[in-house]
Amino acid sequence: MFFTVESSARLHLGFYTISGGHTAYGSIGVAIEKPRVTVQVRRSDEVEVRNLTQVRVEGDVAEVVKSLGLPGAEVGVLEAIPRHVGLGSTTQIRLSLAYALSRAYGMDWSVRKLAFTLGRGWVSGIGVAWRVHTRQRPHRKGRKGSGA
Repeated sequence: MFFTVESSARLHLGFYTISGGHTAYGSIGVAIEKPRVTVQVRRSDEVEVRNLTQVRVEGDVAEVVKSLGLPGAEVGVLEAIPRHVGLGSTTQIRLSLAYALSRAYGMDWSVRKLAFTLGRGWVSGIGVAWRVHTRQRPHRKGRKGSGA
């Protein structure tokens, strides 16, 4: 069974240090509808990637599978956020993959736990927070709706 997750890009509207001497930042961030990530995953004993975009994601897939301790994954990347343009592409692709794979493998991990495991959300948190607070869930192939 395939699990599909969609996730939009995000924008930061500035960073500033909010503490004296500690690493703590404040910012305002917003999620935007497009561009976005759309991934389909299912369990597999090997890592297989079908990437329909021009964005390189194979390293992200390998990193997520390794970080979650999974034997493999069959992954289809239908949409991806362009890299290095400030839209949160790495966080969104990795969290989308991790959330869908955690469900495919029956892991009951929260988005925050997945983000911590992947080392995401340490500076601003908008890429993680919007997903936590929208309460979106992955959907199975053939069903409509948005995913985490």
